[in-house]
Amino acid sequence: MALLTPAQWHTLSALLSFTSRDGRRSFTLDQLGVALGVPRAEAEDRLRDLVETRWHDAALLTLEHDATGAVAGASLTSLEVLARIRHDAGVPTAPRQSAAAVEPMPTQLRPALVEVGLQPDQIDHLLRVFPSERIQRQLAWLPEREARNPAALLIRAIEQDWAAPREIA
Repeated sequence: MALLTPAQWHTLSALLSFTSRDGRRSFTLDQLGVALGVPRAEAEDRLRDLVETRWHDAALLTLEHDATGAVAGASLTSLEVLARIRHDAGVPTAPRQSAAAVEPMPTQLRPALVEVGLQPDQIDHLLRVFPSERIQRQLAWLPEREARNPAALLIRAIEQDWAAPREIA
């Protein structure tokens, strides 16, 4: 599970917070958005990403719907599947990303991200998972945020798609 992206792990953790004593996870997209600190639409996108994530050829997550078709909860794959570690040439398999989540890496953003202090693996992850427009927007707003740790703040701002700083808004 350590191979999930930070956004996937955050979403999975939020989903687990809805677990009741009987093991069910009941929630609405609005409630998930509040738990994640993101708008409803982004909560839906993150949920869809987890649904499309496969773990050892099994769905990591299955959605439950109410009578109207609205999301009403989720079920995780079995513990047996989650606990299974498969090795291919000594390397555990990672969850596969959906094809829609992968976009070309915009090379023009890489130098700016290096200048902020991000490590190559962090840069690769951000460029692979998030739209270049979001990354560029958060980079542009970074000076206004007066961060003590610009790299950490930028990662968080990109992952959570923060709004413009008050001075700009």
